[in-house]
Amino acid sequence: MDNRTLTAVLLSLAVWYGWLALFPPPEIEEETSGPEVVAVDETEPGGAATLDGAAVPVASTPEVEVDAPPSDLPVEERAVEVCGVTMQMSTDGARVHSVAIPGQSAPYQTVPVYEALASGALFDGTWLPYGDEPGPAMALGASAMGLSVGAGTLGAQGPVFEVVAATDHAVTMRGRLPSGVTVDRRIYEEGAGDACRIRVEVTWRNTSLDTAYDGALWVGISDVLPEATSRYNAANRPWIYVDEEAVSREDLEALSGPDPEPGRAGWFGLMDSQFAFLAVPDADVEGQGWFNEVATPEGAAHGAYFVMSEGLAPGAQKTSTFSVFAGMKSMPVLEAFDPTLGEAVQLGWFSFFALPLMWGLQGMYSLVGSWGLAILGLTVVIKGLLFPMTQSSFKSMRGMQAIQPQLQAIREEFADNPEELNKRTIALFQESGVNPLGGCLPMFLQMPIWIALYSALLSSVDLYHAKFLYLEDLSVPDPYMITPALCVALMLAQQRFTPTSPGMDPAQARMMKLMPLAFGIFFFWFPSGLMIYIFTNMLLSILQQWYIHATFTPQKA
Repeated sequence: MDNRTLTAVLLSLAVWYGWLALFPPPEIEEETSGPEVVAVDETEPGGAATLDGAAVPVASTPEVEVDAPPSDLPVEERAVEVCGVTMQMSTDGARVHSVAIPGQSAPYQTVPVYEALASGALFDGTWLPYGDEPGPAMALGASAMGLSVGAGTLGAQGPVFEVVAATDHAVTMRGRLPSGVTVDRRIYEEGAGDACRIRVEVTWRNTSLDTAYDGALWVGISDVLPEATSRYNAANRPWIYVDEEAVSREDLEALSGPDPEPGRAGWFGLMDSQFAFLAVPDADVEGQGWFNEVATPEGAAHGAYFVMSEGLAPGAQKTSTFSVFAGMKSMPVLEAFDPTLGEAVQLGWFSFFALPLMWGLQGMYSLVGSWGLAILGLTVVIKGLLFPMTQSSFKSMRGMQAIQPQLQAIREEFADNPEELNKRTIALFQESGVNPLGGCLPMFLQMPIWIALYSALLSSVDLYHAKFLYLEDLSVPDPYMITPALCVALMLAQQRFTPTSPGMDPAQARMMKLMPLAFGIFFFWFPSGLMIYIFTNMLLSILQQWYIHATFTPQKA
């Protein structure tokens, strides 16, 4: 893309994210028609649940034939491997935490060269451009509330559960909540090989034979999440799939308690740009999605919850089963697990362009065997396909420049006669064969494609830990800052190569000269794979402009 297009794209992105920072979306208020999340008095097992101050009777003592665990059980930790995923389970609230993704390492924590220069590490030989060797990739941290189950207060830490059955690949825990509801939570694997699935079966029992339980039954996934996030280094965030749309809560500070998301919920959980820990309810399980914040000793835990509010009749029980996805957000893998999980890969407004481009990138990789070369090849192919539009745009702009003296003369002569001014201007365009929109329209039509490719590169997990030349990982910034510096140099060269439009305001011309330096600051934070695309695209743009300029013959006005 030429200088104007790149400027428009980056300015649009800057304005968009600036608008979101200054005017965040309003919080969704709780609707009275949604499921009732009942607050239970945790201090008294026989107490009454409350909803907006109204008392709701709950079960008080176990009266059915269910072996409830004793109240003084010690906390037990147990490591379990299910479908190759290693997870730690705690009887404290039946939490699942410390989930390690098989075969994957954590992201590199790059140390840019300017930091190494400032600290002196560049000279004493201690500089590690990609930081320490990353450990295993974790879908849930050690301090996470993780995958938890409950009844009543949304996200309330449950009692100590009892392990009632355990094998190498399955664990069943049982606990009695203060509301009198007994919960059995079983995690096991189903199938084998690539078809293996992590399954979570939850059974709630009302232990009262004469009192209905009218509160909520829920399953949640939450963690103590980092506050900092950006388009280029997305932090873990809670997500819920509601009415065929994936929604999230990016601003954790605005999430201070239960926050419903109206509609029928599908999958829910936590994910960043690379990994996801999501639970998918079976087709016969219906519920509503809630976002929530819960205070823990390690800090505020934020998460997504699947809430069922039909309650339980005296002595009744309810069983719901979920499939759990814990792994890298590869589109084919996600869609094979569940068709709706494809929405977990966020490609922005132009996803209808970005998806084919992502497939094209993967197809190019299958030919060249290198993700760096695949980016180069795909950029060249797209640039070639769009060349006729670029050539038309350039010719139109050149034609407009050629008739600028005549246009200026018409404006001065008929300044007091707008009707004649328009008539003479249109006649000049027709006689010269110039379309005043010919320079902007082709450029405008190309922008969705380039923005879609930009989004596809940012969202592609294929670039994660992918090596190319001196770069160790195409999904993180270039610690040596070579690719950003080259792109700034090309922007300066392209600016000198592109003539300034006649009649441009001098202040605007000076601002245009400062654009490469301004955008260069953003470049140093972009993933190196994206910088390879920007560098290749700018280099091809300069070559195209040189070719069109050398072969262009302006029409005489």
